[in-house]
Amino acid sequence: MMYQQEPVMEEGTKTVPAQDVDAYLALVPEKERAVLEALRRTIRAAAPMAEERISYRMPGYLYHGPLVFFAAFRNHLGFYGVSKEVLEQFRDELAPFRTSTTTLHFSAEQPLPAALVEKIVKARVAENEAGTAGHRKKSRHGVPSGVHETIPRAGRRSPRPLSGRLPAHDRR
Repeated sequence: MMYQQEPVMEEGTKTVPAQDVDAYLALVPEKERAVLEALRRTIRAAAPMAEERISYRMPGYLYHGPLVFFAAFRNHLGFYGVSKEVLEQFRDELAPFRTSTTTLHFSAEQPLPAALVEKIVKARVAENEAGTAGHRKKSRHGVPSGVHETIPRAGRRSPRPLSGRLPAHDRR
């Protein structure tokens, strides 16, 4: 279960979203910051081509889509974006950590091993590369994006688009 709390901040600071990863880490208490800085170095070494930025109010890495994220919270540190398949692949190595869906929870006292993070990030890179190689992204209706097909609907003067919003005069 992911806690819906603000990231950990030093006492007396405002909860203002950081503009970059350095600013984010500067707001994290020293003990947790050291662990997250090591995690950051490992991610960057495993995926040097990934773009680093703040996304969802936490440090994230993008390469052919979202790759991984990390964050500091009051009760735990989190590593996010790990697919169910990758969690299953490294199940034995992840046994000491709390996992849920696509999340790993750890602490400054029990950080994720750098070798394991490297394997996870490389597996996510491979997943993202395989997911974008020769595939067109599909809309929620199963139609490739950019293709505007229509389906006739009984009692309507014009067919309803499968994607996009209906004109204001055609909404019910």
